[in-house]
Amino acid sequence: MADPLLACASLDLAKNDPSYRSLAMKYYGQGVKVLRENIALGKVEGTEDWVLLNVLHLNLFEAWNATSQTPSLLHIQGAAQMLMLRGTTHSRSESNELAHPDDKVSARIAVESVVYHTVNWSIFNGNPIPMPLNELWDFLEPAFATPPFPAASEAENSPVLGVPWQLYRFLSEATQLARLLPLDALGLESALALTDRLNAWESTAMLGDENTAELDPATAVFRYKQRARLSVIALKILMFKLVHPDAAVASQTIQDLLSQALQIIQLQVGERFHFWPLLMIGSAVLRGDQVRIIRSRLGEMSTTMRSGSFLKVKGTLEVIWDTVVPENTGRSCGNLTPTSPDGLDLLLGRDGRPGLMTH
Repeated sequence: MADPLLACASLDLAKNDPSYRSLAMKYYGQGVKVLRENIALGKVEGTEDWVLLNVLHLNLFEAWNATSQTPSLLHIQGAAQMLMLRGTTHSRSESNELAHPDDKVSARIAVESVVYHTVNWSIFNGNPIPMPLNELWDFLEPAFATPPFPAASEAENSPVLGVPWQLYRFLSEATQLARLLPLDALGLESALALTDRLNAWESTAMLGDENTAELDPATAVFRYKQRARLSVIALKILMFKLVHPDAAVASQTIQDLLSQALQIIQLQVGERFHFWPLLMIGSAVLRGDQVRIIRSRLGEMSTTMRSGSFLKVKGTLEVIWDTVVPENTGRSCGNLTPTSPDGLDLLLGRDGRPGLMTH
């Protein structure tokens, strides 16, 4: 069933030729109809490759379409449930359509797609699946232990996430904690433990300058490590704010992290960074020149990234910048008092007020 794939292809073409949009909607509608009919007639068990891949394409279409959250949510839930039903080491029968009987590449794409869309959804909307996210992670984690190409690099074995999968688990747990602000004693203990785990992982991940200095910046491995470094920095900013909710973005710790992040963003010209690190980093800026660096990169990315989550990140950051950055508001720095909410306060909430990310 090629309709969902054709829907995605047509929607991609529509960014340059709007006439393709109606064709994309036609293919999408046909894909949903055929899938529903097969389910109603009992022709599918939910473990078939073509069913999972079509649901993933339907979700990708909705993520790109960015007009309604409900269908995307249903597709994410369906894909997660199918992975649970199949098992991460599901073996294909001869009747399945994928050419190779042991296609680890497709299995990896499916697992990474579910992780990517589940975690991205949770950033703004909470847990999208009817089970604790940690349970889903515990189930999916073994799939990452067997890369499709054992002799290849991590970068070449990560077709969807583009960074080490552990960073998505850290982000998943951090965003769940962010929704509990202000943290109670148990939440604070969890946040401190998560911070320790992140630091321990970073110390063994070989992401530092000493491990990238000899790499060609044009290589996939170099870009992979730089994306991972940026993600670690963003997570550190988030975790510091969770543990120290009264700390301002002007604090030395956050500004040191911000400086490292902006250096990576400026050096990696043309890189399509993931949007969630830019959300955290963009919320920690203080000056207009810092805003312009991130806004410029978001502008470059917007030519190829049209997902609802990406658009929400752009919109959220513009709201934050218009509120707290003096060059955007027309206020002088002297008008920003220590009790004024800063970017991270607006993103995460403060003093019991819901944030833009956690409402």
